[in-house]
Amino acid sequence: MLQSEDLDAIEAAVSSLRKAGHITEIELRQGENLLRLRRPIQPAVPSPPTRPTSPPTVHATELAVTTSVPGVATPASLLVTTVTAHLVGVFHAAVPSPVSRGDVVKEGQLLGQIESMRLMNDCSAPHTGRVTAILVEDGQPVEYGQPLFEILPEELG
Repeated sequence: MLQSEDLDAIEAAVSSLRKAGHITEIELRQGENLLRLRRPIQPAVPSPPTRPTSPPTVHATELAVTTSVPGVATPASLLVTTVTAHLVGVFHAAVPSPVSRGDVVKEGQLLGQIESMRLMNDCSAPHTGRVTAILVEDGQPVEYGQPLFEILPEELG
């Protein structure tokens, strides 16, 4: 038969277990009696990825040369703009005429689309220039931030 002191001890143990997030188990012994309270350990649940609502991210890999040396040209490879995926999905080449390496594209021209959740999202050229690299194939899954195209600005291409 439980006495009031026993109930007080049990209530205190339960209260401690609830309040202290780092405690997962409490054990109370009194004579032959044993009371063990355990809190199930909850695995950390990763938060679902958020879907950005912004247009395609353009990471310019431009390394601005602050001092120019007469007679030395800046390598064009330092001025290439990388067009990256703005969401997770499947890349589809532009229809009816896919963009090829060496093509000149105009600002806003459709380079391809990323299918995500059965919706087609346009991927457009950030500026006029020459496509120097296509880093993804038609039907290939892409991740957020993955490089898709490299474009050399028009004045350099």
